[in-house]
Amino acid sequence: MKQYILHIVCCLIAPFYLHASEYISLKSAIDSALAHNMEIKNQELLKDYYQRLKGSALTLPQAGFTFEAGQINSAYTDTKLSISQTIQFPTVYSHQKNLLKDEWEAAVIGIALTKKQIKKAVTEMYYHILILKEKERLLLYSDSMYSMFSHKAHMKFQKGESNIIEKNSAEAERGKITLQLHAIHNDIELYLLRFQLLLHTKTVYTPEQQSLFDFPSLFKDTTDFQNHPLLQLYQSKIQKAQTNLSLEKAKFLPEFSIGISNQSIQGIGADNVSYSASQRFNAISVGIGIPHIFGAQSSIIEASEAQIKIAEHQLLSEQEKLYNDIQSSFARYQTDSISLEFIQKHQLPLIPEIKNAAEKQYAAGEIDFFQWVVLQNQAITIQNNYLDMLNELHSIVSHIQYILAQ
Repeated sequence: MKQYILHIVCCLIAPFYLHASEYISLKSAIDSALAHNMEIKNQELLKDYYQRLKGSALTLPQAGFTFEAGQINSAYTDTKLSISQTIQFPTVYSHQKNLLKDEWEAAVIGIALTKKQIKKAVTEMYYHILILKEKERLLLYSDSMYSMFSHKAHMKFQKGESNIIEKNSAEAERGKITLQLHAIHNDIELYLLRFQLLLHTKTVYTPEQQSLFDFPSLFKDTTDFQNHPLLQLYQSKIQKAQTNLSLEKAKFLPEFSIGISNQSIQGIGADNVSYSASQRFNAISVGIGIPHIFGAQSSIIEASEAQIKIAEHQLLSEQEKLYNDIQSSFARYQTDSISLEFIQKHQLPLIPEIKNAAEKQYAAGEIDFFQWVVLQNQAITIQNNYLDMLNELHSIVSHIQYILAQ
């Protein structure tokens, strides 16, 4: 009997010693994941990159410098120095600046989307671990119950009050529970490791115990998903494609060039004055570029117009997917909520009655061991189904919150 009591105590306190971990709330877990996530940090760097790149919108081509020497004007050897600069039409630089702004805004939206995905992942993992721990407690209780029964069956067998079948069956049932405990313990270990990876900390955290039955009052408007970062990201793709089209069209506008030259003109000039090589003359030149209307730029514009249509179709497709997703998720939420309420009101209250009746009838000899096992497993199955339903509901709620930007 002492060994039996010691076994129960060890089973009950084992979970607290298996992990040298600290408890953490859901809010703190989400904050930690957001603060240490490397993808978010990389996206923050990308945002800063585009912020700095905004200043590069006014990018001029390199200035041209030429030096000439030879018989430029006459039989005498003259020298000429020239410097010129080409600039595009100002509208081009304006569209380039807008395009870089669109890139920066897309980076900001990408950060918001990643944060929502991380929040969803942490929330689902958090409640899944709590559900696993509840299942572990249920199995520990079952193990203690079957351990006690196995002990009684062994004592009865020694006294000749029961047969070997009942004794071995009790031990076999307890063996099943032991295997299930081992499996769920491994699952908890695995999910705690994944949880630690999500939080990106060296400290091993365990979700703190909290109510699994509190769900937020939400979902009044299941169409309120238009501001979701995923849709904003596709909207930004349309904006970038439109800005890029404007930029490519602006390249049809003429380019301007301006130049200054300085040269010598030896000999008799147009004013009948003789000039030496030391005397220099200045000139300024202004030019305008004539675009090739039917050249490659026309193909680029056509491709840019097609890119806008592609981005618009992608946006419509994602809107349709999110709409169908939220509607199906909400339908599952309503159905599972009804099922959960039914289990709470009509099945869970039966568990104590089933267990007490099984114990009394078995003690009175009204049922045999196998009937007792059926009744006990029936009670355990109800509790397991209830926990599975809770886990499913928490996953659905987390997904709906992700879609509805709540």
